[in-house]
Amino acid sequence: MGVEGREYPRARALGYARVSIPEERIENQIQAIRDFCKANNIELLKIFQDIGVSGSKPAFEREGFKQLLEACKLLDVKTIVIYDLTRLGRDLFDLIETYRKLLEEGYNVLFVKHPELNSRPDSPIGESLRRALLTILGVVADLERAFIRERTIAGMLRAKREGKHIGRRPVEIPLGKVKKYMKMGLTKKAIYELLVEQGYLRYRERGEEKVLSYDRFVKRLKKLGL
Repeated sequence: MGVEGREYPRARALGYARVSIPEERIENQIQAIRDFCKANNIELLKIFQDIGVSGSKPAFEREGFKQLLEACKLLDVKTIVIYDLTRLGRDLFDLIETYRKLLEEGYNVLFVKHPELNSRPDSPIGESLRRALLTILGVVADLERAFIRERTIAGMLRAKREGKHIGRRPVEIPLGKVKKYMKMGLTKKAIYELLVEQGYLRYRERGEEKVLSYDRFVKRLKKLGL
């Protein structure tokens, strides 16, 4: 029975579990979600999983999480059960932003380990309290972001005073080859394409290989007087 003697209709839900490495036991999360649904009279239709997926990857880009949202739309399910908040994001402001987006899309997200965030969709008081807590957490996340930015700026200023390089190292341009190709009468565009084809002008950013853009290549040559 619910508040004031009302009996709430049984909710239909989908679950979500994630572990960062395959060696972690995702079964513990799955069992906890099942027990939670049974104790709260929730009909659990299916649990979607992301195994070996780090929290550094945004939730909306994970395969299992994307399948979860697709199933929610297909089955018209608005309740999602997750083990805890950390399954949603890599840090405080990332997981709060993910949680906020889910709420804005009309989902009732329930956490096994965080009952203080849970409320029934037809409980205006519970929903108001949850949104108030979300606002407070958002302020905390903004403060954390500000502190990180402040520490980053302080570190950059310190490095500058000590004469250290700040930021990503400039992409190396093989000047010998550039001058050689120029003597042969090749245009800068042709030289750029040749260098890229030969494996030059590449760098890594956040684990992803990228290629220096043609515009930046030309600007670098101008700075070098070429």
